[in-house]
Amino acid sequence: MLERAPRGYRVRSGTPEDVVEIYEARIALESEAAASAALRRTDLDLARLQHQHDVARASSDDAAVRAADFRFHEVLWQAGHNTTIAELLAKLNTRLRIYDSGPPSSFGEPEVLYDEHERMLQALRDHARAAVRGHLQRSLEQRIRTLVSGAQPADR
Repeated sequence: MLERAPRGYRVRSGTPEDVVEIYEARIALESEAAASAALRRTDLDLARLQHQHDVARASSDDAAVRAADFRFHEVLWQAGHNTTIAELLAKLNTRLRIYDSGPPSSFGEPEVLYDEHERMLQALRDHARAAVRGHLQRSLEQRIRTLVSGAQPADR
């Protein structure tokens, strides 16, 4: 949040390009955090995510919805059980605060936010099952290949 100036340091002021770059990094890291969460998340992680989703839906106050949305994403990062990614995402969000000096912007349509969070929750619930199912299916296919190749004559 600080940058070197000719006589010490000053508060960094960002450009629109900085916002784009930060979001590109956040998209890459948070996508990885979500993929990890789909595989590593616990029932407690899911309950925490659901709680933040419910808090946002129950509120009509923009500030409370914004806080619950931020907390939802933090809980998602934690559900990935990768401390490095969670710390990097927290740093990126800190850098984004440079651009929050004015009044908070609206989410637009709150129902869109809620629907997106609901789809994310459902994907986390389903993805883990799909990943395990896919892993076991590949394991079964490998066993079948081994059985088939083992049953074939040695000269083939």
